[in-house]
Amino acid sequence: MAANDANAKPANRNAPRSSEDLSDEIDAIRSEIQNLTSTVTKAAGSQINHAQDSVESAIRGNPFAAVAIAAAAGFLYGAIRR
Repeated sequence: MAANDANAKPANRNAPRSSEDLSDEIDAIRSEIQNLTSTVTKAAGSQINHAQDSVESAIRGNPFAAVAIAAAAGFLYGAIRR
């Protein structure tokens, strides 16, 4: 009999569900999405902070190059917008 139990078909996915079951599933999905969003936000914030620190140290290490790059970017932007 154990072999028959192991081969038993899962519940029919097309069976009608109650609104309470659907509501519970929606709440579970909403909770998972909130957790995922929180995790992604923390990871993105960490990456942004790391990038900001890298840019700041590059600017502090090469201030003249940073000014030259900013001036060139401003010139190109002005030329394109013209």
